Amino acid sequence: MCVRAVRLSRTAWLPPSSPVPQGFLERVARRYVSPEPVAIVYTSLGEKDQAFAWLEKANEAKSGWLATSLMTFPDYDPLRSDPRFPALLMKMGLDQARGGKPERQPSVSGNSAPHRYATLADSNLRMSRSAELKTFNECSERPVCMYGEENSGSQNGNPGPQEAKLMKLLGTILLCGALPMLAAEPFTGTWKIDVSKAKFSQKPEKVELANGTYKCLTCDPPFTVKADGTDQPVTGHPGFDTMSVRIINDHSIEATAKKAGKVVSEEKTTVSPDGMTETSEFTSHPPSSDKPVTGTFMTKRVGKAPAGMHAVSGSWVAEKAENVSENGLTTTFEESADGLKMSAPTGEHYDAKLDGKEYPYEASPSMNKVVLKKIGARVIEETDKRDGKVMSTARMTVSADGKTMTMVVHDHQGRVSTFVWEKQ
Repeated sequence: MCVRAVRLSRTAWLPPSSPVPQGFLERVARRYVSPEPVAIVYTSLGEKDQAFAWLEKANEAKSGWLATSLMTFPDYDPLRSDPRFPALLMKMGLDQARGGKPERQPSVSGNSAPHRYATLADSNLRMSRSAELKTFNECSERPVCMYGEENSGSQNGNPGPQEAKLMKLLGTILLCGALPMLAAEPFTGTWKIDVSKAKFSQKPEKVELANGTYKCLTCDPPFTVKADGTDQPVTGHPGFDTMSVRIINDHSIEATAKKAGKVVSEEKTTVSPDGMTETSEFTSHPPSSDKPVTGTFMTKRVGKAPAGMHAVSGSWVAEKAENVSENGLTTTFEESADGLKMSAPTGEHYDAKLDGKEYPYEASPSMNKVVLKKIGARVIEETDKRDGKVMSTARMTVSADGKTMTMVVHDHQGRVSTFVWEKQ
């Protein structure tokens, strides 16, 4: 629909000498506008240098429409004889024979159009323009309506018909900019995890509690502390430097982690009477937020319970999470043509380019660098690092309707979990 409107606006028969108003350029500079409609504007006005500059921007942004439009839309016909056009096609890996010099057939408007245009473009774009232009411009399609005496320029400080048509064209681009922007920025918005759809890794975590000693065997690095309720030193973990484990009874324990004397997490774990399931009620205190994240995590036992040990001992796999507080589930993304900003209620945030280079990951206890790559129009890969070591890699894919995002996370210990986010 938006492409159709742009094309209809373009048929206002504007002479190539029509200037682009400074106000339009300022608005384009101030906010993101999909590059392709702007390239069409400059092409229609005969400003090839600017047209190619915006096409290069569209190519760099990996615009999903660019290949189809260059190969099929007659809007770019004025550029096809320019040596920069086949060079752009070659850069994109397109067939120059079809894109630069496409097989032609008359279009319904009388102008020439690529042969593939008849099969690839929206059929609405191939309708007779006469009736549409009469409705869209409230004017006959006859050239005299565009060039005649009434098209004599500004009068009494008011724009004449030619200027009005140019403003209509530019206004259409800016109004339609919302749709290409949404298509180009599917990640922009606030997202919330649907915990009911989470698929947690089935790689077991193993702990042992016996003879007053607690061991986390699958922690990285593993640690061992006395289970006497006192703060015990722990090394190698960026998020905490002491851990206290207190035995409540033969089926329950309480663990508290601290960093520089400040509590960062509290967890009460209770094993069911049959010893097969485990419920952990947790409270996490993000270092950059005064609001804790709370929730409940359920796990199930894998294999037999170790003989002669506390009930929490053994191997456990995640089953589900419940009652997680809002600040632990929501994240806001702001996507641009070449980057992505992330912010969470917990204070964690980054502002990174989609160029595969490292950028700061701020206010996180477990990572300090992020690397982003644009895999596709709706797919971004995020790699989180701590002091040069990869901690996790997540591939985020936004659905075609833009309502959900699926995130597949691979952590550095080989665990794979999948989360579904809903756009708020």
